[in-house]
Amino acid sequence: MKVIRNADNKLMKGRYVEDLSFESVFQVRELAKGSKWQDANINDFREVKSKTIKCTWVDHKNPSKKTFKAGKRYQIEQGRVLGGVAGYVFDEDGDRWTLYREEVGFSAGGCYLFEAKYS
Repeated sequence: MKVIRNADNKLMKGRYVEDLSFESVFQVRELAKGSKWQDANINDFREVKSKTIKCTWVDHKNPSKKTFKAGKRYQIEQGRVLGGVAGYVFDEDGDRWTLYREEVGFSAGGCYLFEAKYS
């Protein structure tokens, strides 16, 4: 399952594992390759629905580090139904970006565009 750490709004993977005494232990790990499972307190995390959105365009003229890649799908956390903020999108490192509504689709950070439909 996908969970968000409440302290810094970072997207992580979560699971329940039974130990030798048949008690469930909650564990989390980061999305980065090679990360290890760690025991955690479930109260420090919240579960999110696993919908994704596709990045359709990246502004390569912007000198900042590119955290999204065109043609790849990213996890989202839906926000308000009305208004300019559509929710939040998580990059490959699990960091949260605000997803803004545009005339057609969504944008994040001023240099990324996303498709107009969640799936």
